[in-house]
Amino acid sequence: MKFGPVHDLEFAEVVILAAITTAVFFGGWHLPLWDNALGAWLTSTFREWPRLMPIVAGALYSTIFWVKVVLLCYVQLAIRWTFPRFRYDQIQTLGWKILPPARPGEHLRHRRPGAASTRRCAGWRSWDCWRSASSSP
Repeated sequence: MKFGPVHDLEFAEVVILAAITTAVFFGGWHLPLWDNALGAWLTSTFREWPRLMPIVAGALYSTIFWVKVVLLCYVQLAIRWTFPRFRYDQIQTLGWKILPPARPGEHLRHRRPGAASTRRCAGWRSWDCWRSASSSP
């Protein structure tokens, strides 16, 4: 009985995240290629019934929005069900034994040649040294 609300909130989070993603990144209720044609069809079809057009348009656009939300929910859940879960000790091993030794290699790999080796850059104004090194020929 205590786990039920937590389980429900986990799936509510999936729906809320899919709705926000749809609104922000996937155009909300707009169709990618048919949006102008859909608006023209609504205008021409409901010219005789102007009071009915907002109801039909609202139902159509909300249906488009919720179809996108359901598809994103399916994608999220398919990804969640496809990949295996990591145990807590595996995540700790990754964070403490694998990632810290890889960090110096990342610094050496992304260092620009000659940027900091020819000048002494220290203190809070070290960004000046990087800026002048990148702007010099």
